[in-house]
Amino acid sequence: LGHDVFGFRITHEMHRQVQHVQEIDERTAARERLGREPAAEARDAGAPDPLAQAKLLYQQAHEANQESDFQKPLALADASLKLRRTARANIVRAQALQRLGRLEDAIAAMESAIRLAPTYPSNYEVLGSILWAAQRYDEAAKYYVHYLENWPNGEKSAMIQKRLDETR
Repeated sequence: LGHDVFGFRITHEMHRQVQHVQEIDERTAARERLGREPAAEARDAGAPDPLAQAKLLYQQAHEANQESDFQKPLALADASLKLRRTARANIVRAQALQRLGRLEDAIAAMESAIRLAPTYPSNYEVLGSILWAAQRYDEAAKYYVHYLENWPNGEKSAMIQKRLDETR
């Protein structure tokens, strides 16, 4: 292939991965019509082991979180977490729960993410953002300050600092 799309160079491997994701999306739609479990779909998609299945389900959940049906990423994240507990899958789960209006469940998912990976910066930024969106600024500040103390030059540092400055 080797051609540019929106300024990105598309390789044969990238094209193959896109085709694979499209096939999975088609199977996901078919599974939804038949009521199949996401973990069974990942297994049937040829994921060689539980870790690969968990990763595939996480990736699907992450992509589905960009859509407006937040039950789908929640189900995919839950299926991923059944196979392998990761902070990233808990983050996707928390974001879906937040969008479904289940704030306390979203917070609990982020607390699980922090227990699993206490040195992963996104855990603190996402939990702070969930609390911030709920107008629980004092609680959010606790996680934001932790982020800034540990990752002062992190990707989200400027946004976090601006939010904290606004509350003073």
